[in-house]
Amino acid sequence: MKARKWPSILTMAITVFLFFSCQDWGEWDEPAGNQKNPIPKPPADKSAKLVAKYTFENDLINTLNLASAGEALAQANGKTPTFEENAERGSTVLHQYFGFSDEESISYTKFSNPLKGAEELYGASISLWVNRTDGNVWDAVWSFLDEDNSDGVEGRFYLTPNAYLGFNGTGGHFDCNWPDDVTNAIDIGEWNMVTVTIDVSGFVIYINGKPVYDIKNHVAWKSDGPAPDKFNYQYAIDLINSASDFYLGYGSWWGSADLLIDDLLIYKNALTATEVTALYDSYTGLVAYYNFESNLKNMVNEESEGTLLGSTLPTFESDDTWGSTYLHQYFGIAGSESHTKFDNPLKDMEINGATISLWVKREDGNNWDAIWSFFDEDNSDGIDGRLYLTPNAYLGFNGTGGYFDCNWPDDATNAIAIGEWSMVTVTVSINGFTIYINGANKYDKMQQHTWGANDGITPLDFDYSHVIRLLQSSHYFYLGYGSWWGSAPLYMDNLMIYSRALSDGEISELYESSK
Repeated sequence: MKARKWPSILTMAITVFLFFSCQDWGEWDEPAGNQKNPIPKPPADKSAKLVAKYTFENDLINTLNLASAGEALAQANGKTPTFEENAERGSTVLHQYFGFSDEESISYTKFSNPLKGAEELYGASISLWVNRTDGNVWDAVWSFLDEDNSDGVEGRFYLTPNAYLGFNGTGGHFDCNWPDDVTNAIDIGEWNMVTVTIDVSGFVIYINGKPVYDIKNHVAWKSDGPAPDKFNYQYAIDLINSASDFYLGYGSWWGSADLLIDDLLIYKNALTATEVTALYDSYTGLVAYYNFESNLKNMVNEESEGTLLGSTLPTFESDDTWGSTYLHQYFGIAGSESHTKFDNPLKDMEINGATISLWVKREDGNNWDAIWSFFDEDNSDGIDGRLYLTPNAYLGFNGTGGYFDCNWPDDATNAIAIGEWSMVTVTVSINGFTIYINGANKYDKMQQHTWGANDGITPLDFDYSHVIRLLQSSHYFYLGYGSWWGSAPLYMDNLMIYSRALSDGEISELYESSK
């Protein structure tokens, strides 16, 4: 259910092609013109920014710019796309119909290109949900089409249901997954989230949050000479920056694919693999994602933003090894914590579990002070208390219904390495808890370093529904605040909160996709 409210024609002129899979690349001598093009220096901020969002709730309005709306169109013998109620998505979706250019029957939708003229455009991301009604592999899902050469740039960049990504324009052309070789990557008759990211270093095609094809992995590749890792993708970015319009169902060389379409998102610059995973997970329980790209916005709900607090405010920092901006939290004793405050995305939700995951890098051997907490001091609903985690992989609960201490810091676990980045994930549910380090189950109700609880209750017998009620009651979630002590000196990145307990396999996949 939807978690809402949220061929190249030039081949006729080309006499020689390169047909090879990625495992063959090393066997070829580089032909002239197949050397790697230098990558331009990236802008100061190359993080992805959402610039257009179309939910197709009986309209074609960009919800980020209400003055901008698309137009449903058809050629003379075609059928105009329509809105349909869809039970699987739990909302209205757009139905685009099959059409063929030679028969003037293309069914398509035209939008103003939100990336036209964008300053310092380093890349782009296009994501949407599609449900294929048949085995059509050639016709357009979407395109940027520019037929105006007045600025010296023209051409097309498009995607078809074969996960065929094509570019043909000023500077050259390429065909990734040419449809003569059927990929079957996008299932027929099922909803799939299909995301394409491109920047000057290359492209990635994701299906349901997972990378499937890129410059090193694909079914087939054709170009006017360069291998996938040598092509100058700046040409495609220039086209995206030049095109006046973005289309659904139009702009490939053939026609429109018969598809159901929902939740079209267009971003300035390329989403990271972690961000694409988070986007997909936002439809299956992810309620908050903070990438700390010099801000505290929840990327699942950008109207929600955290606040830096304390005697020493946390700061945004970056370095060459980590590759993105992160949050630096400083040591502070109780009463002068360096901390960050967020609205609790789980408040008042009907949940049976939750997951909190983030990357941390410890500065020292501090075992007591807070990494994060849900802290509720308001007892007006009959519930108060705190659930918190410290660098000892110490998970503590103290609130209405009892308390427990898993891995009390008098006994150091050394589970979270000092001076190294680690992904630390905690799941809680009415059935228990699990603490994962780098995707692996380290502690749960069956195995702990140490354990203590009220009335000598064992971890197997504790009533974890008390924890779930605290998560539903707390107004705020904190970094660096809410344990009994202070704030731990840490670097932190990619904080995610889910409204369900992820499985072992899902957490392993999350780690593999973001490490």
